[in-house]
Amino acid sequence: MSSSRRPDIIFAVALVVALLIAYYLRHALLLIYVSILFAIVLTPAVQFIEKLSIGRWHPGKGLAVLLLLIGLLVLVGVFIGIVIPPIVRDVQELASDLPGRVPDFMERLRKVPALNRLAPQDLQDQLTSLASRLPKLLSGIAGGLVGFFTWLILTIYFVVDGRRAVDWWLLLMRKQS
Repeated sequence: MSSSRRPDIIFAVALVVALLIAYYLRHALLLIYVSILFAIVLTPAVQFIEKLSIGRWHPGKGLAVLLLLIGLLVLVGVFIGIVIPPIVRDVQELASDLPGRVPDFMERLRKVPALNRLAPQDLQDQLTSLASRLPKLLSGIAGGLVGFFTWLILTIYFVVDGRRAVDWWLLLMRKQS
């Protein structure tokens, strides 16, 4: 092997290793990437809030982020307050009507050719199987909540101190080359 090919081989191996590491860290890298994107989108709103003044007082960056977060939470709360009550009312109506509708529903299912052999025991087995998968579902929900709060904290960090993080990264890359 010629010594002129050694750097190419080392580069190829390093690239493969870097891609494998990135693959295994893809969820964390995606979370960081999305946080940076949201920080970029929210930064103009934070700067607008910083420019507001009450007399001679101007809110700092941290307070501007907090006010923006409170505003977004209020909007989400109003949306949920408008959307959730009709859904809850419909679910309550369905729950009260369900016992009377089950025989009619089972009769309609039996008219479907592929489902006419459906026995109540099969339905009970399916419900038992669904109940056994409930812990995994709850674990997924908990993981989603942790991911959401991690995203929220990273986004706030990048809005408040993103410039310093970028400068640090550029300094790190400059030292490598």
